[in-house]
Order: sequence, then structure tokens, then C-alpha cells
Amino acid sequence: MATSNNSSQQSVDYDLVDISEEDKIAAQKYLSENGIRGIEGFLAERLDAWRKCPLSIAITGESGSAKDEGAAKVGVVETTRIILSYSHPSYPNLVFYDLPGVGTLEFKQSTYLSQVNLDRYDFFLIISRTRFTENDLWLASEVKKIGKRFFFIRTNIDQDLYNEKIDHPKTYNETLILNRIRENCLTHIRAVDDAASIFLISGRINCTSKFDFPNMCAALLRDYPGLKRHSMVLAMSTNCKEVIT
Repeated sequence: MATSNNSSQQSVDYDLVDISEEDKIAAQKYLSENGIRGIEGFLAERLDAWRKCPLSIAITGESGSAKDEGAAKVGVVETTRIILSYSHPSYPNLVFYDLPGVGTLEFKQSTYLSQVNLDRYDFFLIISRTRFTENDLWLASEVKKIGKRFFFIRTNIDQDLYNEKIDHPKTYNETLILNRIRENCLTHIRAVDDAASIFLISGRINCTSKFDFPNMCAALLRDYPGLKRHSMVLAMSTNCKEVIT
């Protein structure tokens, strides 16, 4: 953080601080009432509030592989069943919600949005181990309607590569296979959003440095609202931090 050397023009160089417009106004009000003295403490208090800001990420589709085994399970009672939430082991305000998939007898499209209370979540990860279904694409379009963002995530990429290597050892080419899988996914999801993001990741929980996992972490940081960005930074792994710094 930098402050002006001119005491008659008390100001803060906000370009060096990740801060919202609301907090800028609050800081200027503090300056006008109290002067430059203590502004660092004021901003430190606001930053601490950002750290504690809850961040809710909904996981749906073929979920399960994206949950952290070290997370704390919490049962959240919903309309017709229990939706499990997984708090980050180090940062409990970062919570992942494992939603049921849409399109089953219990969770039809006509009632799904109200059953899972779609508005409560800040961001959505729509996951598939094989291909994205019409129900996945429908959910993405509904998320888009309420002004929320989402990523498509294709898991089990390492297993796909292994199978290709066993089946076609002479022509095996990892780069070509990954490109083919990515293009196949994009062919389907472009029907919902031409600019939709697709990430290819491993099916193993601890494999966080291969394929698109680091880029996915970086994209989450980039696209999240500024007020909640710092909470997400705290929860990123070292590999993810290296990508964005």
C-alpha cells in the first residue's frame, strides 16, 4: 500500500490494493474524518473482513472426483434430500456444495432450480467424466440467466490417456488426444456459451499439477468478484499460485 506524501492531499494509491469501490468510498470517508493516520489499520481490518467473506461453489454433473478428502463434511437440509457441503480444511469460509445431478426422477428440470436453491451459490463447476449431457447444458443456461458464472470440467483425463496408450501404442500422441477431447467437449458446450471455459483435469484428487488444473485455479481467481478474490487466493495450492504470479 502507498500513501500520498502531501498531507494536504490525503489519499491512498488504490492501484496497489485489491479493493472494491465500496471500500474506496469508506476509506476516503475515514480519511476526511480522521486524517491519514491509522489508514493502514483501517485497510487491514477491511482485508480481514474479505478473508472471512463466505464463498460458495456449487459442484454438479458427475461430481465426486472434485471433492477434497481433507474437507469437513456438513449436512445441509434441502427440500427433498441432503446436500453435502465440504469446507476447506484450512479456510472454512470457502465451501463446496455437492449438488445432485439434474434429470433424475427426484430432480427433474421443472423443479430442480427451487430444490437446490440455485441463487445461493456464487459459482458453478459442471463436471463430467465422459461427455456433457443435455441436462448439464440446460443447467449452464439457467446459471447464465441469473448472472452467475460457471466452468465446464472434464475429469478422468489420465484414464483416457492410459486407455489410448494401451489400445493404440504405435500412434499414441498425448497432445493430439487432449486436443481431440477438448474440441469434442467444446462442440457441445458452445451451444450454451461461445466463450465458455472447459478444463481437462485428472481423476485423482492429489494430482493438482497436471493438465488444466493450475489454469483452472488461475481462471477462478481472475473471474471471481473482487470482494471475494482474496478468500480464493488463500485456498489455492502452491502450484496454482505460481501460475498467477
